Amino acid sequence: DAHVGACYLSRKSGALSCEWEIREPADNPKRVNTRVMDAVVGFMEDIDIYQVITDLLEAPFFGIAPCEVVWRTASGLWVPDRVAGKPPEWFGFTEDNEMRFISKANMVEGEPLPPYRFITARHHASYRNPYGDRLLSRCFWPVTFKRGGWKFWSIFSEKYGMPWVVGRVPRSTNETERGALLAHLASMVQDACAVINNDESVEIMEAGGKSASADIYDKLISAANRDISKAILGQTLTTELDQGGSYAATKSHMEVRADLVDQDKRMVKGCLDELISWVVELNFSGAEPPEFTWLEDEDIQADRAERDAKLKDQGVRFTKIYYQRRYNFEEDEIEVTEPTEENPLQNDFDRSNLRFAETRKFTPDQQALEDLVDDSLSKAAEAREAVSAAIIEAVQSATSYEDLQERLAATVADRVPAADFEEILARVLTAAHMWGRAQKR
Repeated sequence: DAHVGACYLSRKSGALSCEWEIREPADNPKRVNTRVMDAVVGFMEDIDIYQVITDLLEAPFFGIAPCEVVWRTASGLWVPDRVAGKPPEWFGFTEDNEMRFISKANMVEGEPLPPYRFITARHHASYRNPYGDRLLSRCFWPVTFKRGGWKFWSIFSEKYGMPWVVGRVPRSTNETERGALLAHLASMVQDACAVINNDESVEIMEAGGKSASADIYDKLISAANRDISKAILGQTLTTELDQGGSYAATKSHMEVRADLVDQDKRMVKGCLDELISWVVELNFSGAEPPEFTWLEDEDIQADRAERDAKLKDQGVRFTKIYYQRRYNFEEDEIEVTEPTEENPLQNDFDRSNLRFAETRKFTPDQQALEDLVDDSLSKAAEAREAVSAAIIEAVQSATSYEDLQERLAATVADRVPAADFEEILARVLTAAHMWGRAQKR
């Protein structure tokens, strides 16, 4: 059913369109070992994580979504090679709610599942109903009656949508002549032309007052679609616009859908956290595992702002349209200005008269430190310019890593003598050390 498919994709896309990352637990930060974090991030990058999330998001529609974990060894670690979704009808539950595989050899009790082999997402599962709540089962009758409505509506349209052509002949007309006239009338319906005798008549009759009857089928299908939307998405206005719908009502319906999406995200997070804990348990016994985290809009904006700040320090300049699109500013809320020599952004901000101070005054010691930093950076820049072109040439002409190492050593020695290089390095390190101590004070 097209409407079921649209609601199905809408429900899944709500979680699939969100970004995620692997983080330290919020309640226990700075406790995850670096090697543990690298191992978890590495295997998450190796598997098709979005396909895994897609398979786990089948749970709301079928009650449960089992996914089989196939393991492999890499760099001395046990890591998942792939995580593949399996049909839920392959599995059953015992009286103790133990999940089992229904095999041909044991189709009643099933076979126990091996450890560390299956992660299973469950949708509103309970002790009385371990199979979970299946949303698609609620769509069965709406889809059934909807198909019947389409069938009868098409018959109705065929019967009353086209005009009837009635031919009138005398009673004495035999069956052969009547059949011939009927064939002419059938042709007339197709090409709208006919030739009849002068004692015959043809009348075109149209069905009147049938629009109200046709509306019955339209209302039946619309009602079925609304029930399908409510069964899968919890509301209707995100898939179809009812008459009299308002912005406030649409916003409320979007909030209902967002609540269901958050529920799906928590369900997926639980399964992936379980998978991560297995990896840590098998390879780093007793270590604290990181967790799978869905990024909220505020987190994404903070990361984007930090990235943009770094790019701006490197000389990138963003347009006003970029800020409007990425940070949801209105046009009259921001004004993008470029720093100038007369009014640099790095100067102190004078809050008393709301303008930038024109100059910055330093103490003699601070001025000496500023001069040392500027002079060191200037000499380092000169040395870099002296060897950069030669380094590029050495890399392009080298035939092996050993050859490159020799060429680089010769290049640096030719362009910057060892004594000069040591002096530059010492000045830069001294300036950096003194600058750090000054900033700490």
